[in-house]
Amino acid sequence: MCIRDRYQRRVHGILKERMNKKQYQAQLYDFSIKLAQYCGYPPAALQAVSFQLYNFLLAYGNFKSAAEMTQPPGEPAPRQLIAVRGNCEVSGLPPVPIKIVLRPSFPYHAPYVTVEPPSGKVLGAVPYLKGNEIDVPYLRSWSPLTVPPGNLNAMIAQFEPAFKSKHPFAALPSYPPVEKPPMPLDGSPIAPIKEPDVHFIPEPKIEPPPPAPLLTAAEQKNIIENIKKKVKEISIERDADVKKIMEESDRLDQILEINSKEIEEKQKMFNKRIDEMNQSKDKLIKISALAKPAIEYAQRNELKEETIFSLVKGQSELHEKWIELESKRLAIEECIMQLKKAFEDKTISLETLLESTRKLSSKLFMTIYKRTRIENAHKKTLQN
Repeated sequence: MCIRDRYQRRVHGILKERMNKKQYQAQLYDFSIKLAQYCGYPPAALQAVSFQLYNFLLAYGNFKSAAEMTQPPGEPAPRQLIAVRGNCEVSGLPPVPIKIVLRPSFPYHAPYVTVEPPSGKVLGAVPYLKGNEIDVPYLRSWSPLTVPPGNLNAMIAQFEPAFKSKHPFAALPSYPPVEKPPMPLDGSPIAPIKEPDVHFIPEPKIEPPPPAPLLTAAEQKNIIENIKKKVKEISIERDADVKKIMEESDRLDQILEINSKEIEEKQKMFNKRIDEMNQSKDKLIKISALAKPAIEYAQRNELKEETIFSLVKGQSELHEKWIELESKRLAIEECIMQLKKAFEDKTISLETLLESTRKLSSKLFMTIYKRTRIENAHKKTLQN
């Protein structure tokens, strides 16, 4: 895989992760709207209910929502309402399973929140519980006149301090085993067995709250305008995020295009160097073929090293210099060829290949330049 493919795959992975997150948020918001519509919340409060549910489920992923037939205290009859279940985390203590039921008049009135103890646990006597209903100051001060009215995220943040101050669960009471008295031997009557003194926690009486007061038209209009304003701000922010992502994508595409052009130019230059090295290889083969008879003659006659060197020694100083430069040129071209082979075998990197080829090419140019000057000088000598 080339550098461009790796870079492009990484960029596309980042963009895909961002788009998946946006897609999940859009699906969650659509689900919240459809659930509120299915439960039949009033049209004036439908957008506020779905928006609060969306923000809550997005912030607390362990909570699940569904439509449930229920009757909170103060309601005339059971009906389909949104019920949210999950665990409220408490630092250093076991989590507390709770159930949140959104009343028909939500968000103008507080939801009905209860604790659902798991098996093996019972509710203890704690000040913030009325039976299994949670009663904290935030729920008691929930008012439809505040702008905006109370919300679920702020509500659940008030539960952890209360649970941490005194955990709502108490262990099941344990009773000592009843010892059976020994059978008397003299026929006297058996003493009656005394029952253990068991005390149960009485279930408190839950009184339904008074019916919620209706809102005036001006209050409803003010709340709806504030909700529409908040939704518009979120929509503008989401559009800005999408625009920023598209601009980043265009910028990365431009960078990829520039890098691909540079890679193509370097590839052309590299291919040109390879062609030059192949030509040099052919010349080296020809020179080796010409020198082969001299080497064989020297081996047959057992000539010394100085005598062998004299066989390839030029007729003049110019010839000797030309032979030296030609040998140097062939050696440099052979080095470049070995570098190419090492890069194909993946023993060196592309940066090392380009840097070494650049240095050797400079030396090769100077060698060819000097050899050409010697050839020109030899031609002038022959003309004179």
